[in-house]
Amino acid sequence: MHTITQSGGRWYVTFTGADGEPPVAKSFASYNRAKAWATRCEGAQARYGAAGVADPYSVTLGDLLLRYGREVSTMKQGAKVEGYKLAMMAQMSLGGLRVADVTSKAIATYRNERLAKVANSTVRSELSLIRRTLEYARREWGFELAHNPAALVTLPPPGMARDRRLQAGEYEALRTQLANHPLVWAFVQFAIETAMRRGEILGLTWRHVNLTQRTVHLPLTKNGKPRTVPLTDGALEVLEKLPQQGERVFPIDISALRWAWTEACRKADLKDLRLHDLRHEGVSRLFEMGLSVPEVQMISGHKTVTCLFRYTNMRPLDLARKLKGRRRDPDII
Repeated sequence: MHTITQSGGRWYVTFTGADGEPPVAKSFASYNRAKAWATRCEGAQARYGAAGVADPYSVTLGDLLLRYGREVSTMKQGAKVEGYKLAMMAQMSLGGLRVADVTSKAIATYRNERLAKVANSTVRSELSLIRRTLEYARREWGFELAHNPAALVTLPPPGMARDRRLQAGEYEALRTQLANHPLVWAFVQFAIETAMRRGEILGLTWRHVNLTQRTVHLPLTKNGKPRTVPLTDGALEVLEKLPQQGERVFPIDISALRWAWTEACRKADLKDLRLHDLRHEGVSRLFEMGLSVPEVQMISGHKTVTCLFRYTNMRPLDLARKLKGRRRDPDII
């Protein structure tokens, strides 16, 4: 339901909020324009089941971020993490701005404030979420925005890629500290041998393992595309030693995995070594085995070569050993 009132020479259309939502209002220079807008809104509500009027003057950016989390993020593989980010951003000062007041300057100020507290990659991710949310609101939710202000804001540089790899003795130290956690140690070995993501390993089921063909199939991955991962001898040995009890290959809770890893690193005095660094280690080792870029990309599942190379950290000493005794034929131009 709507009401049209006149005040100060302008006509105001007010829609009563549904399900506890605040009322939505908009002003016009003439009664005819106000009536036409109200009629269009009611027609859209009746035809498409709209829950409210897409008015950038009554909805905050935080409202949009939360809605994006409910309606869009839930369809993604990383829904839980993205939903957490969106909820956190909705509570910040920028989230309290009305959509109509969200300018590129406001977003740039938010960017600069966040850069003083968190890493460049985190800020890039947050700005990307804001941009996607506003664009979705323009295209799908009927918000009449002349442009997407987030698209005008310069992203901070991605920063240096992590280059943390296992150093001499660290693999053995992990094995010693995880001796009482055989399933966690098997996870560590398998992660290095396959360069698979943590979630992919924990979600792996025995029905997708083919020991005869030396492959594991991943129907659900981070980039949304299924892939089949060929297994090294080391990865095959890990699977052959695991008991096939239950559906999951690695029946371990993520919290238990993190705790065991953190304790092992603490007791072994391993500085700045993360679980995700095992993927860096795995990708680098595949290249050191002599595999080509397309071959490693097929195993790791990176969408682009640029992303793949951020996970590749070749050791100069290893390359120096390969170059020993090798000379270029001077007759070859």
